[in-house]
Amino acid sequence: MEASDLIARIICSHPFGIKRNLQPAEISPLDCHAVIDAALAEMKRSGSGEIPALEMILERTRLIADQVPRHRWRFIRNPAQFYRNFDYRLDPEDFMDMKGGRDAESEALAIVRRAGHVAAL
Repeated sequence: MEASDLIARIICSHPFGIKRNLQPAEISPLDCHAVIDAALAEMKRSGSGEIPALEMILERTRLIADQVPRHRWRFIRNPAQFYRNFDYRLDPEDFMDMKGGRDAESEALAIVRRAGHVAAL
């Protein structure tokens, strides 16, 4: 499978993509760039190649979409921010604890930092 196919699958597997029944032709360049940046960070972090990094992100995205109840998806509605902030590294349970409001994004980022997943952004 090619990287571009994996990127499309990742974005379409994100809760926003599922909710909107997003098709690969409808994917925004902003979301693509965020996934590419996340994959580059994963490659650097793990020493893996491009395809394994993308496959890991796809697996984590699907896990979150499967295990986080739909009424909690409001905390993960922006795909570009989700990948830019490395929210796919969070456990599904972390989305259950979020309070929401304007601080949902910074709350997710704080959880990722506390877990030691982000050295510096």
